[in-house]
Amino acid sequence: MSGTFAIPGESGDTTAMAREVRSRERDGVGLGYVEVGAGTPAVLLVHGWCCDHRFWREQIDVLARGHRVVAVDLRGHGTSDKPHQTYTMEGFVDDLVWLAGELGLDRPVVVGHSMGGTIATLLAARHPGLARALVLVDPAILVPEDHYAPMRDAMRGPDPKAFAATLIDSFVVESTTPALAREYHERMLATPEHVMTSAGVAIWGIDQWATFRAVQVPILIVSAPGLGDMHRAAPDLNPHARLHLLDCGHFVQLERPAELNRLLIDFLAATA
Repeated sequence: MSGTFAIPGESGDTTAMAREVRSRERDGVGLGYVEVGAGTPAVLLVHGWCCDHRFWREQIDVLARGHRVVAVDLRGHGTSDKPHQTYTMEGFVDDLVWLAGELGLDRPVVVGHSMGGTIATLLAARHPGLARALVLVDPAILVPEDHYAPMRDAMRGPDPKAFAATLIDSFVVESTTPALAREYHERMLATPEHVMTSAGVAIWGIDQWATFRAVQVPILIVSAPGLGDMHRAAPDLNPHARLHLLDCGHFVQLERPAELNRLLIDFLAATA
């Protein structure tokens, strides 16, 4: 499968930014991705819950100036197939490990946002030779149970999409542009409910602390307020981790792209 897409710009207009979407089939399930650039270390971009690779649009071309960049659509998201099945963090990891092998990605730096940060952390813990390093962008890790239990329970409730809309509202802060706020709602709520609910429950189905401690590669965490407060202990939990805080909404990569891109470029240079 291949094709192109257009994305709305931050001003709300449609930008001429379009890419070819490729696909590899794993056990009958098509997994979409875009690939641009060349150079090492390679970068594997993993989006968050109910998102897709377009949420990395501010990073892809910038990083591709010096690196091979692969931005995926996780199973159930974006251009990838959306089978009716149970979605787990382990399953997402298995797909990424398989895709990395298919594409010949040699020890990429894995960059994950939100749920993608959980997936990246689990990947590095379970497959210690695969990732060169991790960048976790406002990741859904090290979150106390009293914080995530209501979200997990609501995903199992009678109206998960209504709860999802409320949750997305919480990602928006005063500095978030109206165009971005609309985009979060439109794109995320378009996710099929069977994917939204299953993946939403599964985010909290791993031992976050043990998994984080098990990672043995450099980790850069870039967090916004809220989750950032929960991540302050990360360097104490894992000596490979360092934390950088940015004042913005949950979607750091879209709301503070210049700062995040600079952090990514410097980190990639340090891990080369």
